[in-house]
Amino acid sequence: MTDPGATTAHQPAAPVPSPTENTANPAPGVIDGEARKDHSRTKPDEDLAETQPPHGHKREDGIVSVHCLVLWLGCIGLVVLSSGVFYRCRHYTDWFVDELFAVVRNADARGETPLKEVLSNDFWGNRLHFEEGQGWTHKSYRPLTILSYAAQIKWGWGWGGNTGVPDARPLRLFNCVLHTSNSLLVLALQVVVCGVPPLLAAASSGLFAAHPVHTENIVYLVGRADALATFFYLAGALAYFGMQKGGAKRHTTRSTEATSLIVAVACSILAGLSKETGFTLPVFLAACEMILFPPSLWRCSGLLASFLCLFKLRSALVGGTQVGFSPVDTPIPYESSRLTRWLSYMNLHRIYFGLMVLPWNLCWDYSYDSVPMVTSITDPRCIQTLLVYALLFSGGVYGLLAIRWPQRHVPQLVRCLIHPLRGCSGGSQGQQPLLDNTISAEEKPTEDTSSASAADEDVSSEREGSTVPASPAEEEAVEEHADVSKGTTVDQAAARDVFGGEENGENGENGKDGRARPTPGAQLLMGLSFIIVPFMPASNVFFTVGTVIGERLLYPSTVGWSLVLSAIGGLLWGPGEARSAGCRRGRRVAVLAAYMAFLLLLGGWYVWRSAVRVEQWSSRASLFVADARVNPRSAKVLHMYAATLHSSGRYDEALRWYNESLAIFDDNALTDYAVIQIYLVQNRFRDAYERFQKVLGGHFNGFGNFNRWLLLIDFGFTLIVLERYAEGIPVISEGLSLMSEAAYAQNALAYAHYKTGSLDKALDAILHAIRLESGNWVVWNNAAVVAATGGRIDYGMSCLQQAAERCGGTSAADSRGQAVLAHNARLMQQQQQQQSQGIAGGVGGAGYRFELFYPQTH
Repeated sequence: MTDPGATTAHQPAAPVPSPTENTANPAPGVIDGEARKDHSRTKPDEDLAETQPPHGHKREDGIVSVHCLVLWLGCIGLVVLSSGVFYRCRHYTDWFVDELFAVVRNADARGETPLKEVLSNDFWGNRLHFEEGQGWTHKSYRPLTILSYAAQIKWGWGWGGNTGVPDARPLRLFNCVLHTSNSLLVLALQVVVCGVPPLLAAASSGLFAAHPVHTENIVYLVGRADALATFFYLAGALAYFGMQKGGAKRHTTRSTEATSLIVAVACSILAGLSKETGFTLPVFLAACEMILFPPSLWRCSGLLASFLCLFKLRSALVGGTQVGFSPVDTPIPYESSRLTRWLSYMNLHRIYFGLMVLPWNLCWDYSYDSVPMVTSITDPRCIQTLLVYALLFSGGVYGLLAIRWPQRHVPQLVRCLIHPLRGCSGGSQGQQPLLDNTISAEEKPTEDTSSASAADEDVSSEREGSTVPASPAEEEAVEEHADVSKGTTVDQAAARDVFGGEENGENGENGKDGRARPTPGAQLLMGLSFIIVPFMPASNVFFTVGTVIGERLLYPSTVGWSLVLSAIGGLLWGPGEARSAGCRRGRRVAVLAAYMAFLLLLGGWYVWRSAVRVEQWSSRASLFVADARVNPRSAKVLHMYAATLHSSGRYDEALRWYNESLAIFDDNALTDYAVIQIYLVQNRFRDAYERFQKVLGGHFNGFGNFNRWLLLIDFGFTLIVLERYAEGIPVISEGLSLMSEAAYAQNALAYAHYKTGSLDKALDAILHAIRLESGNWVVWNNAAVVAATGGRIDYGMSCLQQAAERCGGTSAADSRGQAVLAHNARLMQQQQQQQSQGIAGGVGGAGYRFELFYPQTH
């Protein structure tokens, strides 16, 4: 379409058809049954307009195509570069917390179990179904994520040389690439579905790409589940909207609708098998049906019914939604007051909102007592929570008012709800409220539009009879009136000039298919839906979540935050005569430029904060030190910081921080057990025994059937060291029946049998220990002692020789070992001489040194 201001005074006006004239072929000013006066062109001008490129650019030797290509490459490059802040983690080799359980120690993730078994286990490799009291499951069913780990490891993408241990670096690189792909899908969703101008879409998508809370989804391998689910979520939304749009151009049929529904359900299944939030895709699409398209009962019913079926099937597969989490991980459900529970849960929503908008303080864990309970409605945090809810609700209402539905498609319920708000949305007298932007494809021009066109006609008529050139002010008035008469404002033209994309005003008009294309109001509602719907499984509204706050859970919701930011930009220049009347191009361009500057500043801060957070994740020590500063009231964070000191041999410092954690939550058996381990390493066996009495008299928080063997083995070990063999042997034997791969425990059991004279049992246990740790001189020495005590001197000398070969170092431990071996070798030679002289030695009476050992870390 040519510029309205470019018409000349001598052009004739379009002929007005008489009432008797056949209207089957409408005049040039009548398009799709909607009467529109156009005084700016003739029929030849229309033909010329069809050959002109969109957005007011002139086609000159392919310059427009080159400019568009450069624009798109720049937008894609901006998004990719924004996600590049996370790629530093591809060099990180440490394993963090739950990665050990989800990947390193999970046979499913290592590709060592058949597919059928993978589909029968939860995310951590535990059986979903078991006899009561025989196991425990988290009920986090994510086989597609597990298979992604297994594919990398089994096909050689995740192995660290020939060590047999997975390498974390390629696994993290995959997460980086996955996140970049998601960022580009967000860009496509905004441009293709929402019609956001490319530069604005690139800026807001870049904010998603650089969002600091995504650090957990990229560096922390457990967070891959959320990113993978979001990938299928976005792919399903793009496919569904694309099929709906394509079907509308070809007059949508039932088969097209059915195909789009099948595609949506398939993507929802893939997303849900990656993370539970993926099953909410049909709910999100049903919400968008009400926002973007003429409401279809058939499509909405199909989407909601598919969601209910998927939810029921998933719930039946995992055995419901109730899981017995510990009070350390989820303290709120253990509160006796229902009011306290609900106020505390709502307070978590406030914290999540803050992390989504401006994530200043980030932490790996928010367990007890990171977020104190809200026990009363007088707590100031309740006001902040209500403000968050009010902000989301007002955004939804504003978006609802700004939607440009065809009048015949506005739901009656919506009309009843928003009709009283007309006065609030209109402004001064003579201005049209946003609600009146709803139009009908059949209705004729409104009075305001007709008057605007009439004004253009009057001005043009005056120009025809005058030789005086028009003043700049008059030309600007003519241009503005002409733009309004065609449903296009000067502000939207300014938006085109600034952003280089299709203005939302055109998208807001109703096309031939009768649907309401996404206006900024629709984009706002769509963004809010993308924030709320995927977050519902993590909201604790319907069932208890296994964490207080999980930053990685916000991954899909930040897509909605990106859509909201682009919608706000669209609302600054979006359609609506009430907002744009009287505005001038310079002022609108300034507003748009200021908003773009704000997005760039926010994006720069996101990049900086993400870079700092990625650096903190470079090692376990740096992560837990940083998180202990941010969250000094988290019992779990302090425990993990102490565990880092523990693993590095700084036992006294570790004891201090373990006790700090217990000062916050004293009933955590895992922390007490860590203290016991240090006591055993330091040979403080009496202190270890007393701490065991506390653990055994408590609630075993942190222990279950899957790790109870740790307590049994170490408690039995302590009893044996304290020479309480009758008590220690059955305890340690029970522990070894649950987990037999503990060499130090097999060695301790052999020691107890040796001391009680059961040499055969002692030899069996020590040989088992040798099979587990054949490179340990202690077990070879003890095998020699048991054999020699039983009179098998030759076998004992052979075992002693094996021990000597493994104890040839110069460390203090090796020096001590060499002294033990020399002592036992001397006694063995004496016993051999006695046997040659016919003198028999008593059992254990030769003075051999049987050594116990306890691993520094295990």
